[in-house]
Amino acid sequence: MKTTIADITTEICDAPFLSQLLVRVFQEDGSVGVGECWWGVDDPAARAAGNQNPVHLLPIVSTIEHLLKPLLIGQNAGQISDIRQKTIHHAYRYGTEGIFMCALSGIDLALWDLLGKRMGVPVAALLGGTVKEHIRAYASLPPLKTRSLIQQEVGRALDAGYTGIKLHETDPQTAGWARETAGPEIALMFDVNGAFSPLEAVSTARRLLEHDVYWFEEPVWPMRDQRALAEIGRKTGIRLAAGENEFTLERFYQLCRQDPVAVIMPEISKIGGLTVAREITVLAGLYNRTLSPHGFRVGPALVANIHWALSSPTSDWLEIPFLPGGYAFPAGVRPPELLSGRVSLPPGPGLGLEFL
Repeated sequence: MKTTIADITTEICDAPFLSQLLVRVFQEDGSVGVGECWWGVDDPAARAAGNQNPVHLLPIVSTIEHLLKPLLIGQNAGQISDIRQKTIHHAYRYGTEGIFMCALSGIDLALWDLLGKRMGVPVAALLGGTVKEHIRAYASLPPLKTRSLIQQEVGRALDAGYTGIKLHETDPQTAGWARETAGPEIALMFDVNGAFSPLEAVSTARRLLEHDVYWFEEPVWPMRDQRALAEIGRKTGIRLAAGENEFTLERFYQLCRQDPVAVIMPEISKIGGLTVAREITVLAGLYNRTLSPHGFRVGPALVANIHWALSSPTSDWLEIPFLPGGYAFPAGVRPPELLSGRVSLPPGPGLGLEFL
């Protein structure tokens, strides 16, 4: 079987603020693996002005087309760790975080999908097999702002069977609104995407504790300020979650050593894909940190997160984006099935992607 890489293509799947970037890696025998890069930072002003071109994804596309693809054509698609090392060495002087790592992540996920298909097994089997049959899932809501919308969407998530719900808000009062609808048994997460200074974050954390918030996610700007993050945890005692904006194994090592950070949340489309995810699993186990893979898209990255989480001993709570009625992600990947509030491994070899 010819396993050399014959081509690498990208596909922008666009929808305002929901865009996705898929990567396909083709072998010489015609087999193909599908991955996904991080979705970039959409421009509200450009969208409001009528510019519907997803220019925010072009830097990642360019990195794949002009830096990584020429290096990887002709390489053995099954030598995934070797490919990672070669790309890191090749791009080192450009800087191997940020845009570069987002681009490499998509290729890496496609290579694991391709390898699983070639071997006829799920990707989780290639990671050593599953250590649990299912994982709890939480509904991750977009910013909603108003009491009526928040309570409406919390109600929809409960009806769909979720036992955990995450808000993307900044006013701690919104957690009270959500708690009114969710009741006392539902895990309620609160993500502010680095909205606060350390002093503001401490004040907000204390108010969130009044509503029994399960975790406080990325409370401080800059979001990668691990020192400030740890200080907020020590001053308030709130459970902290962080890591979606870290790019390297070294930074996750440092994050795991911050005692107040109970939950690490790597973004598989930023860290370099499953190749690095395996090593983060070891770190999470070594420091007894809960691993909760992050991602606000329904696509190959989410499905890869399922394989990763189910093969990781300390994993708990998988993020599943929960959009209001009438909205959908443009890649057209079927969302995972939820049974008793939990998600299991999708059937089929590779990632087991199903497109609608």
